[in-house]
Amino acid sequence: MPTPSSTKTTFMLPEQSTVLEFDAIKLKLASPDDIHEWSHGEVVKPETINYRTQKPEKDGLFCEKIFGPSKDWECYCGKYKRIRYKGVVCDKCGVEVTRAVVRRERMGHIDLAAPVSHIWFLRGIPSKIGLVLDLGVQALEKVIYFASFVITHVDEAARKETIEQIQTELKTKRKQIDNEFNQRAQEINNRKAKSLSQGESANKVEKQIEKELIDLNVAKIDKLQTLEEAAETALKELKELHELQIISETKYQDLSMRYGHVFEASIGAEAVRELLLTAELSQEYVVPAGSAEVEHPEPLQGFDQMSPVELSFISANASPVPQ
Repeated sequence: MPTPSSTKTTFMLPEQSTVLEFDAIKLKLASPDDIHEWSHGEVVKPETINYRTQKPEKDGLFCEKIFGPSKDWECYCGKYKRIRYKGVVCDKCGVEVTRAVVRRERMGHIDLAAPVSHIWFLRGIPSKIGLVLDLGVQALEKVIYFASFVITHVDEAARKETIEQIQTELKTKRKQIDNEFNQRAQEINNRKAKSLSQGESANKVEKQIEKELIDLNVAKIDKLQTLEEAAETALKELKELHELQIISETKYQDLSMRYGHVFEASIGAEAVRELLLTAELSQEYVVPAGSAEVEHPEPLQGFDQMSPVELSFISANASPVPQ
């Protein structure tokens, strides 16, 4: 009995008389642009066969305009029949007159109204999207299922400017608090002098004034401490903002109200798409334009640390998303 390695597969194209012989097939990733190039049309309806006419539905999953005629040398509407019209595209139904076997090889495509994430690339082991973005599956699921936001961009210039603004505002408010409490302390001392001039007991006045000054000092310390804590929290939040950070909806609303000019965040598969658009594969391994194959005459430093997804995209000279 012949083994797969000892047999040779033959394949004949429907429009050719020559026979193609091959021993093996190599599979690699196809870019979305390649898929659009191979496609013969967009599928816009989920229907397959019309239950009355038993013919493929137009613009459906079996559409003859996209995939080819269901009968040899006959268009969908029947205007053109037989081989003498070979290659003619019907001006009424838009179906090319050719062999029905082309339906086995022609491809269509679907353009989505909004980005979605395929379960194979999200929950596969290992997660292909997680490998590219260096994120865990649980974190990705929170974003894709609209439970959490992910930061897609941080404006470093705006962050630096905001930090400087907070520090300047902190100094200004410190001075305001100092001036306010110094003025109130001066008013207490003036009241002390007035009380003594009216003949009140010096001991009693001293105790009362001392208590008021102590309470005033405690209030000043508390107010300064509250100010310092608020500034420290704001600076910490600003410094901790980074791309791929997962934040809850409540925190997103809070941060966007105060620092909406500093960062951008998104949710759902659209957010993952934005991150993939900005994801940079290892630059030292990027295939030069026009190169069909990747050649590594010598082992590259760090090549073994690349993820399988990076290797696949680089070897196929493809991008994770359409450009």
